[in-house]
Amino acid sequence: MTFPDIIKDLRIKQNLTTDAVAENIGVSVAAYRYYERGEREPNISTINKLADFYGVSVDYLLGRTQIKEPAYNDIFAALGIDPAIKATTPEFMKAFSELSEPFQAVIYQAMTEILAKIPRPASEPERKIVYISVMDMPASAGVGIDLDCDEYTSEKAFYEPEADGDFAVQVDGDSMEPDYTDGCYVLIRKYTDGQYPSYGDVALFVCKVDDEYRGFVKQWRDGVLHSLNPEYDDFTSDDIRPIGEVVAVLERV
Repeated sequence: MTFPDIIKDLRIKQNLTTDAVAENIGVSVAAYRYYERGEREPNISTINKLADFYGVSVDYLLGRTQIKEPAYNDIFAALGIDPAIKATTPEFMKAFSELSEPFQAVIYQAMTEILAKIPRPASEPERKIVYISVMDMPASAGVGIDLDCDEYTSEKAFYEPEADGDFAVQVDGDSMEPDYTDGCYVLIRKYTDGQYPSYGDVALFVCKVDDEYRGFVKQWRDGVLHSLNPEYDDFTSDDIRPIGEVVAVLERV
């Protein structure tokens, strides 16, 4: 089975709703439904949360193995201990200490062999931290927020993104989920005078709405501002000013 089939199968077998799973792993319901339909892929952090939530290995979720439980559970099964008890807890140490030395040697050897088979993640290089100017007000991924594009707060610390940009803005609202979640920061690369986004680009816009100029993060569709979340309608305005393209989602330090 594929990843979407596996997570759907696990959810149904446990009589869970998509709302319940989404709440437990910390994503929106819309985002989780995209995962089950195979229309979006979760990041590694979300995959790990799903594995922990269902009590299965990441390899099982990804269809690489038919063995649901992580390899370390073999040790606990051999001792008759609940796998939820971690090896550092007093319960495990007490059970181990009560064994005779020959049995301790057997268990130690088994643990050594099992641990040797568990793949170790490669150490990640140290991530560079950069400071980026952030706009004083968030830009709406909803109904619009007053936005002055010449106002910035003090700089905030982020992990260095791969793309280059000019400033950051915080997204307010869920109309651009699952790609841009409520509260996330996005990096903006400013447009030159007279420049407009290409069809399908996500950008920061200032639009005149009810005689007020409001800021939006939306997808450009030739004069129409489109929301990725299907629960929101597209809209347009007689006065739309593109400020800059969204080139990255930033990660706070």
